[in-house]
Amino acid sequence: MNIGESIRKARLEQRVTLEKIALAAGTDAANLSRIERGKQGFSPEMIERIAQALKLPVSALYSYAEQQTATYRVEPAGRQAGDDSVELPLREFCRLNPENRILALEFIRMLLGLQKGRASGGRDPPMPGD
Repeated sequence: MNIGESIRKARLEQRVTLEKIALAAGTDAANLSRIERGKQGFSPEMIERIAQALKLPVSALYSYAEQQTATYRVEPAGRQAGDDSVELPLREFCRLNPENRILALEFIRMLLGLQKGRASGGRDPPMPGD
């Protein structure tokens, strides 16, 4: 996926029109449409204005574009044919917007840290109010 497709995906996820984002970014809808379709180049300043119009950091647009070009294939040991225990969560993860992907990854890392602490005989971390 290129950056234009990433912009389009973010815009559609937010259910915002081309015209509204183009106006907020200081361009016209035809220009933004060409950027989204990869038919026209863009300056770093234009991408920054588009990202601001989408209320996203520029890095989120690039991160989303990079993540979509990667091919994910996970085959855990003992997996049975038709078992979607990995594919289903991965498919749902891919549907998240870039900001929520970051939150999901942070949550997974936190769970792994807690799991590692329990496996090594560690105690659960104190909860608020303890």
